[in-house]
Amino acid sequence: MLEFARLETVRRYHVLDTPAEASFDDLVVLAAQLCHTSMALLGFFDAEQLRVKASHNLPIANIPRKFAFLSPTGPAPDLLVIPDTAAGERWAQHPMVIMGPRVRFYAGVPLVADGHWLGTLEVMDQVPRELSDE
Repeated sequence: MLEFARLETVRRYHVLDTPAEASFDDLVVLAAQLCHTSMALLGFFDAEQLRVKASHNLPIANIPRKFAFLSPTGPAPDLLVIPDTAAGERWAQHPMVIMGPRVRFYAGVPLVADGHWLGTLEVMDQVPRELSDE
């Protein structure tokens, strides 16, 4: 029932299967610049995948939900930061770590509206790092 309500909320916002929008493109570029990362994406979850709405230096159209770093299968964290994806067992064999784009740093926040987790805004890099207070 919760997943049905979440999907209905995503549909109500009309962000899936829509043309690119400059505001989303600008947002991912800004996120990458502010976090000093080489890659960023903003995507929305349908039932099966994270559908990339905008990306910066990341040639990925969609990511299966099981391979998303953040996925709406549980409570939304405020922020997920993985300073070095290759350092721990949980992420070391992740497809985005061992294959292209070889993500070594990840930080993401859930996009929540009307109490439902709709998507994520994420920044990534190919080198381990930390987020600064900046």
